[in-house]
Amino acid sequence: MGSDFKSVTTSNDTISKLVHEVVIVGDAGNADDPKSKNLLSTIDTYLKNNTNATTLLFIGDNIYPLGMPDADSNERKLAEEKLNHQLDLSRSVNGKTVFLAGNHDWYNGLDGLIAQKDYVEGVLGKK
Repeated sequence: MGSDFKSVTTSNDTISKLVHEVVIVGDAGNADDPKSKNLLSTIDTYLKNNTNATTLLFIGDNIYPLGMPDADSNERKLAEEKLNHQLDLSRSVNGKTVFLAGNHDWYNGLDGLIAQKDYVEGVLGKK
């Protein structure tokens, strides 16, 4: 997975002309899986070496398989761990981090989605 990551936005000729870069990550909901961790590590390395103004955009399915469980659920700790692996990337981005919801993020209903939003905002702050 990590070897599939590509940066197609810049070259030596255009790097100085780049105004803003968007790094898009989707379907990262199994972020506790070794292959997913490898991909996130590759993205983290890219972000750490990138001085461009950047937005890190997670495009949904942030927690597999069923979104954010209730706080008293046995699955809650693993769901938070999956999000934390993604949230860790925000420390390396030279800009903002944005999370969108995918279909899996809705599987615990609006309450689960709001719990995910609150968790992300608790880590990133409300931006």
